[in-house]
Amino acid sequence: MQSKPDSALSILETIDPSELKIDSIRAKYHYLMAYGHMRCNRSMIGDSLVSYAHKYYRGKDVVKDNRSGMALAWYKFWVGDTPGAMAMLDSLADLPNVPDSIMVQTLRTRVLLGAAEYQGRELVPLAKRLESLETDSLRKVEAKYMLLTGYEYAGELDSALYILNELADYARKNKWGEKHFQFEIERAQLLTEQGRNAESDALINEIFRKAGPDNGAAYLLHFQYAINALNSGDTGRASQHLAIADSLASRLRGEDDVYFRSYSNPCYHRLQADRQNQANAH
Repeated sequence: MQSKPDSALSILETIDPSELKIDSIRAKYHYLMAYGHMRCNRSMIGDSLVSYAHKYYRGKDVVKDNRSGMALAWYKFWVGDTPGAMAMLDSLADLPNVPDSIMVQTLRTRVLLGAAEYQGRELVPLAKRLESLETDSLRKVEAKYMLLTGYEYAGELDSALYILNELADYARKNKWGEKHFQFEIERAQLLTEQGRNAESDALINEIFRKAGPDNGAAYLLHFQYAINALNSGDTGRASQHLAIADSLASRLRGEDDVYFRSYSNPCYHRLQADRQNQANAH
């Protein structure tokens, strides 16, 4: 199961679970079956009996207690009970004497689910703990990024910007060009969220200077220009950059770019409302 989960599952599928009468063997079967599905990213809809395995291992075997709990959490997620999955993972995170190598897997899953559910303050301590346990440098960066996400969702923008500055500096020093580029774009967006539109514009200018006018995120950067202009009351400049962003998005991502238009359409509506308000004022 550890090295070739597909092969392990093939063996398990030849066994009739109704013939397993000994509790320990029955628990092991359902634990391994669910754990294998989890490892192979297969549907876990049929793994409800992993709850039986988890109850059996609870307090008996630290590793199987945790791993069967992880499988039970994923089962809950598969059947649409995300709050139940997170509660299960929270209970695992509170277990004492769990090896770091096991606990870090639990925390990764819990933090990812929390971020997907837009958790803020609940996510911050979990992401901090995850970062402290990670030993791989890339994993540490991922954990810190999740911490940034938690701060953003919690509305703690100063803390989020502090973390983002650290990530951008780390990516620059380690010559992670793509990551550095991503972090700088997010920094411009975060400055806008803080109302620091001029600083956001200056950073976007710098990104264009280094990456060129036709970089892969040019449409997002022009869109950010447009938001900054709107926030500053400059509807003419906002309209100009929004038109450029739309043109670039159509060329780079296609006319059916629903994701981009879900952001650009509200911006257009705001621009039209601002223009109407200005006309009414005159």
